Amino acid sequence: MSYGNRDDTGVACKPGGGRCCLHKASGSLKEIAAQYGVSYPTVRLRLDRLIQKIKMSESTESDPYIAMVKHLAVDDRLDFDTAKLLINEYKKTRKEGQ
Repeated sequence: MSYGNRDDTGVACKPGGGRCCLHKASGSLKEIAAQYGVSYPTVRLRLDRLIQKIKMSESTESDPYIAMVKHLAVDDRLDFDTAKLLINEYKKTRKEGQ
């Protein structure tokens, strides 16, 4: 069964409390996949995206360019692989310029 409500990570949420699905499934991604009618790889991918968003939003960055790229990635306006590439190339260019 698929649920229409999705949060900004693409994770399907049951109306009135999708937050508890991981706890109710005892942490089993296979059980979560079955509950939402999606495949295990889909659940894994969505969970990985959520983890990336959390990590990126928790890290504070003093460089305005890097902070902007991270912000765009967290807001799903830029994919994470592109954000990592931009940040790494930017850091490489800055290092070479010193």
